[in-house]
Amino acid sequence: MPKNESVDFFLRFLNERFDVFKRSFENLKEILVQNNADNKIAACKETLQTIVSLKEAMSSSDHPKWIGHIEGATRKFIERHRHYADAGKTFINAIIACSPYIQNQKWEFSESQEYAPVDFDGYFQKFYDESRLPELFDELVSHLQVLIESGQIDSIHVFTQLQKLTNTIRHNARGSYFSVHATFDFAITFLKNLALEYLEKIPVLAETLRAIQKTIDELKSEFATVQQKTRDDVIDKLKTDLPLLGYTPEGARLIENTPSIDFNA
Repeated sequence: MPKNESVDFFLRFLNERFDVFKRSFENLKEILVQNNADNKIAACKETLQTIVSLKEAMSSSDHPKWIGHIEGATRKFIERHRHYADAGKTFINAIIACSPYIQNQKWEFSESQEYAPVDFDGYFQKFYDESRLPELFDELVSHLQVLIESGQIDSIHVFTQLQKLTNTIRHNARGSYFSVHATFDFAITFLKNLALEYLEKIPVLAETLRAIQKTIDELKSEFATVQQKTRDDVIDKLKTDLPLLGYTPEGARLIENTPSIDFNA
C-alpha cells in the first residue's frame, strides 16, 4: 500500500503510544521481582492504562494477539494475587511468553494483511491466556509434588508415573488446543486409575487427594468455558471473513462435544 502523509502521521501516533506502553511494561517487569505488593499492583494498573490507550489507537481487528494475552494476565493478577499462591508465577510466565512478541512488534500497513490465514489455534490461545487454566494446571502440579515428596509412596512404579505425569503437564499444558485437551484428559484418566488402585489406600494422603479433586473440578469447569468462548469466536470469525465458503460449524461442534473422562465416575 503506498504511503501518504496521513498514514505516516497515524503510524507515528501509534508508535508513540506503543513506546509509552513499552516503558510501562519494562517498569512492571522490574517491580515484579521486588517484594512490595502495593507497588506491583500500581505498576499493573499503570500498564493496563497504557494497554487501553494503545488499543484505542486502532481498530480491534488490528490488535496483535499479545495485547489480549498480556491484558488478560494483568487483570487476573490484580484480582487474584492476594488469594492464590501461584498468581505471581502464572503472571510472570505470561509476561515471559509475551515479551518476544512485544519486542518484535512492528506497525505497518500491508496489502498482504488482507490475505492473512485464519489462525484457529490463536482463538483458543487467546481465551486460554485470559482464563484460570494456566493457574489451575500449576496448582495441579503443586498438589502432585506434595504426593511425590510425601514419603508415603513406596512403589517405584507409582512414584515414577507421578513424576511422568507432572512433567507431562508442565510440558504440554501451555501448548496448542490439542496438547491442552490431551493433557487435561490424560491427567484425569491417570489420576482416576491411580487413586482407585493405590493412593486412596494411604489415609495420610486423603487431604491432598481432596485438593486434587477440587482442582480437577475447577479445571473441568474452566476448560468448558474456554471451549465455548473459542467455539463462538471461531463461528463469528468465519462468518465475517469467509462468508462465501458456506461454512457449517462442524469443527466448532467437535470442540464443544469432545468427550471428557469423568473423574468422579
